Amino acid sequence: MAGQIVRSVIDIAIIEVYIEFDIPSDRLIMNNEVFQQFYETVTIRSGMNIDIEYLKKRLLNIRKQGCLPRLRRFGPQKPR
Repeated sequence: MAGQIVRSVIDIAIIEVYIEFDIPSDRLIMNNEVFQQFYETVTIRSGMNIDIEYLKKRLLNIRKQGCLPRLRRFGPQKPR
């Protein structure tokens, strides 16, 4: 396993739910209502009870490591 990053169940749940929500991490953390939904979904998906502040820090750390995938961003497109 040299060179591989081992992800916890929580990390995997965070990444999966992040993709489903399709919202950039900064906006996700700044919107309390949406982040509460994100938090609930991650805890259900991971099967673990985690602190909401820990989840915020973990999401930002995963982003900082470059492990969050690019979002689809199907929103309004700029005209060319």
